[in-house]
This record gives sequence, C-alpha cells and structure tokens, in this order.
Amino acid sequence: MNLIFGLLLVFQVPTYAQHKLLWESKARFYKAFKNLTYEDTLHNFDVIHYGIHVRLDIPNESIYAYNEVQFRSKIDNLNSIFLHLIGYQIDSIAGANSYSRDDSVLNINLQTPLNANDTGEVTIYYHGHAQTGGGVFGGGLHFYNSGHLVFIDDEPYGAKRWVPIYDLPSDKATVDQYITVPNGYTVVANGSLVDSTLNNDNTVTFHWRERYQIANYLIVFAASDQFAILRDSAIIDGEVLPILNYFEASDTARLRPKFARTPDMLEFLSQIYGTYPYMGEKYGHVSTPIGGAMENQTNTFINTRANWGTNWDWVIVHEMGHQWWGDWVTLGTWADIWLNEGFATYTEVLWSEHRYGNSGLRAYMTQIFQEYLNYEPYPPYPIYNPNYMWGVVVYQKGASVLHMLRYIVGDSTFFQILRAYGEMYAYGNAVTSEFMHVVDSISGQNLDWFFDEWVFAPGHPIYRYSYTSYPVSDDTFGVDITVDQIQSHSYGVPTYKMPIQFKIATNQGVSYITVWDSLDHQTFTVFVEGHPSTIIFDPNQWILEEHTFLGSSETPGMLKDLDLVSNAGKDFVQFSIPLSKDAKFRIYDVSGRLIKSVLLRKGTSRLNISSLKTGFYFVIGDNFKGEFLKY
Repeated sequence: MNLIFGLLLVFQVPTYAQHKLLWESKARFYKAFKNLTYEDTLHNFDVIHYGIHVRLDIPNESIYAYNEVQFRSKIDNLNSIFLHLIGYQIDSIAGANSYSRDDSVLNINLQTPLNANDTGEVTIYYHGHAQTGGGVFGGGLHFYNSGHLVFIDDEPYGAKRWVPIYDLPSDKATVDQYITVPNGYTVVANGSLVDSTLNNDNTVTFHWRERYQIANYLIVFAASDQFAILRDSAIIDGEVLPILNYFEASDTARLRPKFARTPDMLEFLSQIYGTYPYMGEKYGHVSTPIGGAMENQTNTFINTRANWGTNWDWVIVHEMGHQWWGDWVTLGTWADIWLNEGFATYTEVLWSEHRYGNSGLRAYMTQIFQEYLNYEPYPPYPIYNPNYMWGVVVYQKGASVLHMLRYIVGDSTFFQILRAYGEMYAYGNAVTSEFMHVVDSISGQNLDWFFDEWVFAPGHPIYRYSYTSYPVSDDTFGVDITVDQIQSHSYGVPTYKMPIQFKIATNQGVSYITVWDSLDHQTFTVFVEGHPSTIIFDPNQWILEEHTFLGSSETPGMLKDLDLVSNAGKDFVQFSIPLSKDAKFRIYDVSGRLIKSVLLRKGTSRLNISSLKTGFYFVIGDNFKGEFLKY
C-alpha cells in the first residue's frame, strides 16, 4: 500500500469516477434500447462508398441532404436493398423503382436487378428537423449553443438519425462528406479536407474525404463559428502526420498543455501496435459537449469541460488506442465490444508503463483491478455479449484479460499477437473467436481454456492460501503451499486454471516460483534455500483476483531420507524395511503439483505407483522424504 501511495504522488492514475465518464452516458442510453438490433440475414450487399451531402439550416435546426450509396451485390438477381433512417421526409430516391419505410428500416426496390459482384448506386434525397436520442450521448444530429456548434454522435445506433445508412458496424465503407454551412463556420470531419468552396448564397461547402474503410458509428462531422485550430505533428516511420485540434478559440490557452503529449503517444502506439492506420490524413480532437469522449475515426470528440483530472494523458491515449482497436479493426458485432473497450483501456496501462516503467504498470493495474472488484455487478455476467456494453466488465475486466494473457504468453509473444491481429483484420472487422485464433497461432498454444473462463464465463477467482515449511537439509527447506478457490460457482463462475506466482523470502534471499492451480483445493510443494519468512501471493499483480492469507506453520526437525528400492519403477516402489507405523504419503510431480495422497498401514513394504504417468516424482511423509522415477 505504501508503494502504491508513493507512486500516485509521481503520476496520476484516474479515479473510478473519472474512468466512469468514458461510459456513463453510453450506459444510460444503451439501457433504453439494449434490444434495438437489426437482423443481418437479408444483408445481401456490401456498401462500398457513401457520398453524404448536408446543408445545415441553423436557425431552424434542420437539414437538406442527400446520400449517394454505392454498393456491390453478394447474390444473383439482387432486386432490393435496405438501409436505416429515423425521421426526416424522403423527397425521392434515384436508382429506385419504389421504396417503403418500416419503423427505422428503409426498403429500396432497385430499378435494375444486379448479379453477384455487380455494383449499383442509389441516392436518397431527404430533409427535416434534426433527430436526436439514438446515440450513446443522446444521439444523432445536435444543434448546440443556439447553433454556434453543430455536431454528430453515433455509437451504437445514432447514425441513422442524420443519414440513411446501413447502421451496423459489420459493413465498412469509404466516405466523402460535403457539409454546407454559413460563411464564417468551420467544419471538421473524418479523413482529410479536400477543399472548401464559397457558394453564391454566402455559404461554404467543406469537402472531407475518408479514403480508409470506416464503420457506421464513426462517421461524424462538427461545425462551429467559434473553432480555432491548434496544430501539431507526429513523425511516424519518417512521415509527418498532421495533428489538428478544433477547440473554442477562447479556450485554447488552457487546452494546449493538456494535449501536448499527443505526438509522443501516436509515435509510441505506432511502435507497439503498428503504424498509425490513417497516414496521409490526420489525427486530432474536437471539443464537443458530449458526456465523455468518443473515438471517431481520425478525430476524437471530447468534452473538454469534463473532470479528466490534472493530467489528461489517460483519456487522450484511451481514445487514441481506439484508432487501432475499434476503428482500424472494428468489432464484428456489439457482443464483441470488449475488443474495442478492453483494448483501449489496456492502452492506458501500456502508456503508463511506457512513461513510468514497471512502477507505472503495477500502479495502473492495481487501480484497474480494484475498480472491477469494487464495482463488479451482481449477478455477474461475462465479457462476451455482456448484459450492458459499457462498465467495469467490458472496460476494466477486458483490460485485465489482456494483462493476464500477456502474463501467460510473455511480452514478446503478446505484442506479436496484437500486431498480427491488427494486420490480419486491418480496415475490417473481427469477432472474439478470430482474436482467439490469432492468439493460438502466434503463441503456439491452445488457450481456449483461458478465454472460456475469463471471457465467456463471469466472475473472478477468490483465493485463500497458507503454507507449512520444514527443514529437509542443513540449508534447504520444503514448503507446502495450500491454495483454495472459494468463489461461489453460481451463475456459471468457474474454478480457474491459472499460473500463480509466489514470492518466497528466506534468510538466504528471495525466490519466485510459479504453480499451475486448477482445482478448488490444491497443495504444492517447493524447495527453497534458507528458512522461509514470508510468502507473497501474485507479487507482481498479474491476476484479477482476491486473496486472503490464512497463516503459516513450521514443522521442526529435519526430514529423514526414505529408503526406497525400486523394482524397475513400473508398478511399485519398494521400502528396504516395512513401515513401523501407519504413515501418510503425498506424491508430487516435478512442478510441485500434488498428484495423490495415500495412507499406508503399519507393516506395508511397498507403494503402488501403477496409476502414475512416466516421470520423476517426490514423496513426502510426516517426517521423511524421498524421490523415485517411474519409467
């Protein structure tokens, strides 16, 4: 505790209340329409490109717009497609024979049927009053501060509240946005600014192009007559990446130092995750009064009035992490939300480690673990397809899963996994099983057991442990470590299989040992140099868990060597003389795992080992020890 307190004096770890800003508004709106999903069984086309044209009528908080939708057929004789749109009056649809609307679904009958791989285009002309209420922060198209700021927010289903679109993340497309505003306004959107044109009616049309694939919920723009642009740049692989921050002109002095490390972050994440995915475009931030922050592709929207703490690095790098995990590789379904939010939360951890070393890693993970343990919902639910998409299960536990995966496979393999995952699904979508396949492929292990217990099952392990030590020679002690898992198994909470590290301090020094625990009750035997004084459970804080130390005991006196005579080592080991009294034997493998316990009666002269696999074993009794080889 003193160590962690000291670390907090050096750098800021966000509080739970600050972390909660990232999802509080998301969770509030998501609860209202958790079941608002769309069947994808009729999605027989792929959107290729959106050409979105929007003229803002600021006094009336309305728009006049059209969207050119280019798509490719997946089947022969495709004669209709469907998009999503809420509100607005449709004026006409070019390329359609007819259309109909069913709630939020816009069904379009094509003028010309298409065969597989043929491309088509429809253009939907529409107008009307701004629609809000469908995104995580209120949703859709917002006219704010008497129209001095107009902005979009989409996640998860808000895009259909301002543009006819296929409103699921599994169909990504490129986008051109043409946003027309009164002269004096500035517009920022995804990608790069192609041009801005002054029109005859004293309006200006800003043309922004996102040439990389983008998901529905990341397509946004913001327009204001109060924006100032703070410019910076990062150097990535020798190429200059512009950083454009659109903030209120009156607030730039306060905000400039908050975002000063943005270039360092971009360069760092490009090193560990792979080159920033949108080179040739930009990265930046846009000041918008949303509930928290939102990782819109190439330009994060952030509430610059929120209480992010004194150091904003953590929230800036969280949203930046999404440019890889969420934007570059987008979740395939909303059930896979942890692939976005768990990865972005662990990006905070990696930045803390980068800045402050192992101390930064441990302090940050201590906070992540504690937030989950303090606010874990009851009944518990899994990370995959969670009851609620936002909260500690997806964010904190999702980050913890990555931390524990790193522990199991090692640093080098872990970062190879992340880079391979990004490269394999770049500018596309991935689901949890596909991430698992990359993990197995790169690590050379089958880690289904890990994901089964940590991603597809709820809860966390609760351990209690104790140990008994005893001298086995002049300078060697044996230590029996007993580990129990005492978590309730209600609601599918499993018994966890995990490697548990122990730090053992003796009068000869410190050693670290790792045992693989997989049962509700297990005892492990290890041997150390010197007299044990303390044993610390998971000293480097790799496991999301709770534990209690029940105490220790010591058996005085040195264990005697047990005189064993093997008869070929196949079925029995023979004692040189029969036992003089009843004796309990415990047999361990070379990893220290207790294999079996057996009580032998007085007069017995051999130990049955027929059930054991080939290998080397230790045998410990009440006051004796021995070893044998089964072959």
